[in-house]
Amino acid sequence: MSQIPNHPDKDALEAFGVKDTPVLLPGGSGTTFKAGSLILKPVENSDEHAWIAQVINTLPQTGFRLARQLQAHNGDWVYKGWSASTFLEGHEVKGKWKEKVSVSQAFHQALAPIPCPSFIGTRMNPWALADKVAFGELPFDAHQHLLPALNKLRADLTPIDLPYQLIHGDMPGNILFQDGQAPAIIDFSFYWRPAAFATAIILVDAIVWEGAPDTVLNLVEYTPMMHQLLLRAEMRRILELDGLYKQSGNTRLLEQVHAHTHLIDVLCSRSLLL
Repeated sequence: MSQIPNHPDKDALEAFGVKDTPVLLPGGSGTTFKAGSLILKPVENSDEHAWIAQVINTLPQTGFRLARQLQAHNGDWVYKGWSASTFLEGHEVKGKWKEKVSVSQAFHQALAPIPCPSFIGTRMNPWALADKVAFGELPFDAHQHLLPALNKLRADLTPIDLPYQLIHGDMPGNILFQDGQAPAIIDFSFYWRPAAFATAIILVDAIVWEGAPDTVLNLVEYTPMMHQLLLRAEMRRILELDGLYKQSGNTRLLEQVHAHTHLIDVLCSRSLLL
């Protein structure tokens, strides 16, 4: 695949009917542009994006908002490496963990009937590989600096017996809040896992990176097998560090494991009570 320009060119803008000057948005990977009421983003896999776009555009929206994905003038969902969608009002908010759990549950209820797409099984990026290892679908392998943390979590794993479905595997940071409107969900990263696994990732990130109290786990205390999903969510986040380190050689990524120490202790203590 040819390299995607770091700025949408004139042809791409015209293909999606963009008349306004694109402005680079802050945050994220620094590749998203806003032009009037549209959002333009680069796409690595056109087939994957086309599948996602059609799912998103046909999904009933109850309790959440989604951006409408747009086709270019030739009918394609991606043009010269760029996609377009409508702009959603809202901004990321720290906290609001109860609301984030609720919107995750509503979104995944809507996703439940969608069949598993073929691309999920073929992705080999650090996040997809970490997910497969956490669920025992690939052999366990990690840098020795991460092994003490990972081995504590692995020791408490037991088999899970839950239905799998399409989930957004990276909802933290991708939920936008706007007064008077339902929360918006953006930047879809789909996996085939139990629905509550998406919520487990929200709570893991809340404790590790937002300083949420341990009691935030009480929001899901009656969710079946949630403890096992939390263990796997925490494993996946640490395994992602391993994968990103292997990709970049940046040893500072490995040091981030220390931010997980408290949550690992909390989860292992809860294992003793179950």
